[in-house]
Amino acid sequence: STKIWQCKQSNELCLHIPIRSSITIRMNRLSLQDCAAILGMLVEGNSMRATSRMADVSINTIIKLLVDVGAGLRGLSARHPSGPAL
Repeated sequence: STKIWQCKQSNELCLHIPIRSSITIRMNRLSLQDCAAILGMLVEGNSMRATSRMADVSINTIIKLLVDVGAGLRGLSARHPSGPAL
């Protein structure tokens, strides 16, 4: 399950998004570094197809990663809604 906690060193909120075991690269789970690299490529504006070629992963893996990240962020926004404090 998605977990949120406050980092002791930086006092920032940290988000733990579990990566499901069906996200595979050569039948192994993606490492955290691979997930971060893939998300970084997408944030920089690369298409999913280009990212799949550059990261040497299936486009289905990228889609599943985005679904997991979206679910984690949905949980984060539900717990910490933005807007003016009343």
